[in-house]
Amino acid sequence: MARIPDQKTYASYTPLLEYYKDSEDQDTNPPGVAGEFFKGRSTYLRLARKGDKITASYSHDGKNWTEAKEIAVDLPPKVHVGVAAVNSSDKPFTVEFEEFKIAAGK
Repeated sequence: MARIPDQKTYASYTPLLEYYKDSEDQDTNPPGVAGEFFKGRSTYLRLARKGDKITASYSHDGKNWTEAKEIAVDLPPKVHVGVAAVNSSDKPFTVEFEEFKIAAGK
């Protein structure tokens, strides 16, 4: 969560999906929401690539999924991927990555 400037509330951001083309941000991130985003101890993230589209989804239980954003991309067939967790608040933040896997599409 990050503090909303000039307010006493915090904003949470669904998983960010940053895409840069020719060194320019393509404004692909979902908007922040006021209040708590995370529910419980775990949040799951799923990225799916089909052709020239990437879809980011999240789940708080690993069963019920919410689509955060779908973007059009211009990427080569083979890419390198990674995961990062960022904390922009002054509250403690602990991250544990579990069940990380990459699977070929069907």
